[in-house]
Amino acid sequence: MKDLFLVAFGGAAGSGLRWWMGGLPLFQSSFPYKTLFVNVLATAVLGFLFVFMAKAQVVSKEIRLLLSVGIVTG
Repeated sequence: MKDLFLVAFGGAAGSGLRWWMGGLPLFQSSFPYKTLFVNVLATAVLGFLFVFMAKAQVVSKEIRLLLSVGIVTG
């Protein structure tokens, strides 16, 4: 149950961050550059997190769920 709460909380935070970043006046075009930018940034952050967490080996399962499944992919 705790894992579900962590993923749900992280997903809500991640969705809010994506919505906020999508509203930034970065690109004005008919092509969805904002969505592309947010998705590429999230992929880079997720890759960094996985490498860091694999090397550190001190990050708990709960923190991995919150960051990787919740916030980044939320």
